[in-house]
Amino acid sequence: MKLRIGLRAKLTAALTSVILLPTILLTARGMAGGRSPNGLHSPGASGNPPLALVFALLLLLAFAVCAVLLLRIVSRSILAPLKQLSLAAERIEQGDFGHAVGYERSDEMGRFCAAFDAMRLRLKQLQEAQAAEEEARSQLIANISHDLRTPITSIKGYVEGLQEGVARDPERFERYLAVIRDKTVQLDRRIEELFQLSQLESGRSEMEFARQNSRELLESVVAPIEREFQDGPTTLRVGTPFPSRTVLADRDRIEQVFDNLIANARKYAGENGVVAILAEEGDGEIRLAVKDNGPGIDEADLPHLFERFYRGEKSRSRDYGGAGLGLAICRRIVELHGGRIWIENEAGGGTAVYFTLPTADTRHSAMQSL
Repeated sequence: MKLRIGLRAKLTAALTSVILLPTILLTARGMAGGRSPNGLHSPGASGNPPLALVFALLLLLAFAVCAVLLLRIVSRSILAPLKQLSLAAERIEQGDFGHAVGYERSDEMGRFCAAFDAMRLRLKQLQEAQAAEEEARSQLIANISHDLRTPITSIKGYVEGLQEGVARDPERFERYLAVIRDKTVQLDRRIEELFQLSQLESGRSEMEFARQNSRELLESVVAPIEREFQDGPTTLRVGTPFPSRTVLADRDRIEQVFDNLIANARKYAGENGVVAILAEEGDGEIRLAVKDNGPGIDEADLPHLFERFYRGEKSRSRDYGGAGLGLAICRRIVELHGGRIWIENEAGGGTAVYFTLPTADTRHSAMQSL
């Protein structure tokens, strides 16, 4: 095991040497000068110039060695790391957090430099996070502007057409009004989604959690969806019976998650497509899935699909009018329930969105451990 000598011990040893070594030499000189060669005291022996000169030179040499040793200790153990710390501090002041302190000894200055370097790395992480947040904020503003401007521009164009008398026949007039109504509904939906996401992320949205049976919850949520698919070209398959466990959930929010996921699956499955709702019991949780047999999603887009306003496969997103907010809302709702949500491409084609709901006992245990 390597012996670690701290800076305090080195300085103490050096200073002690400065004091003790001359003292020892002077004591030895006094003992040597106080006795004659035959062992008797000889007062005149101390006046021997050659011997006194030798001891004086030895004394000066001892002081010089101690001074050099002390200077070397101070230079290597204090001045050098202080210089590196000063340089690193100047770089940080200039906004450069990439300059590391190279002093890696295990003494007091080494621990101080290590703490300084840890602070530097933390500041670097905060700077990178702040830059990423600024970029995300700029992108968010640009996307919001785009999503709001598009329907407004369309509404403006049709209103101007009506004012200029372009829609002279009743059929075209009604068509213009229908487009204006649809664009107004779309605009209202975008604003509502922004409000909901803001409330969820800020914690101001109230969640009405209640203990309920997972089978009864899922059956009540899925029943209206089944009715919607009865007369449509897309087929809905539901894997029943659902697992029966007690969960702590907000029914309206879970319904909102399903509405968003089913709407996406229905769009991407297309006409004569198939959408499936499945559920199974896992280790302390209910695992649910909404699947479609559509074209799937680019693998590069999968990790980003739950980001606000992220548009995977942008040309397809424009075709379906995707706003990039629905999945972000779903993720926040699932997280507030203590669950997880993710997307996978199916081996045989299509996409599956999975999310989990912890059982009431699991959720209670997790809250107690916090």
